[in-house]
Amino acid sequence: MKNNLRQFVVFFSILSTVMVQLFVISLEMTSATAEKLYAYLPVAPIQSYFIYSVWIIIDIGLSAYAIFQLLPRQRENPWLQKTGYWVVVSVFANSIYFLLGFAGQSWLALPFLLVQLFILLFVNQIMHSGPRKVSINELLTSYIPIRLYLDWLIFTSITSIIYLLSFQSTSGFGLAINIWFTYIRIALFLILFFITITGHDIIFNLIIIWTLLGIIITIAMTGIIPWFMIIIEGLVILFTVFQFILYRKKHNND
Repeated sequence: MKNNLRQFVVFFSILSTVMVQLFVISLEMTSATAEKLYAYLPVAPIQSYFIYSVWIIIDIGLSAYAIFQLLPRQRENPWLQKTGYWVVVSVFANSIYFLLGFAGQSWLALPFLLVQLFILLFVNQIMHSGPRKVSINELLTSYIPIRLYLDWLIFTSITSIIYLLSFQSTSGFGLAINIWFTYIRIALFLILFFITITGHDIIFNLIIIWTLLGIIITIAMTGIIPWFMIIIEGLVILFTVFQFILYRKKHNND
């Protein structure tokens, strides 16, 4: 009975969160309140289409996870039992994050972003604790969606914190404000690039590639060619291909 309740609570929590996200995204895409909504993701000038496309993919993955964990055969799944209610808290924090963003309360939304991040780190740790065989269905409906959700939260947390701090500072340590923002952006890209080349997570690399593409297109539409970002994009792609080749070799050897 407890497991049945957990399954339905997880399912309807994810369903409600997906509905909140799609509601906010639809307003961003169709209404005249875009400027107000844009404040809830205070990152580099990435086209909102690139940002929201990642959230939509995450929603699809979370929906697959919600259906997978609802199956009768998953009722006694030990890692789903351990993480089910943590996922509920995470998606609840996600709904509050989106709604506060809708109200333009970026600083108030940030703690709920970090709550999601820390919970997903914990859930990911449980998922990978102990040797056990993972079916292809579990991989596609649980492991990859949770990992994508976690990696996007890592990326969004880093960018949000840096840009909230940068916009909070009006002095720029004596520098002109445009030069100060340039340094902030360079620092941001270097941090993300460092995570890319030192980590072993291809999904995170793909997130960087996609969002950098959005930045490049956004800036190029103004008539400026962002050579620095194009170089970073090319390097991340090369490292991702290299990591994929190493992964394939290791998998074949095993």
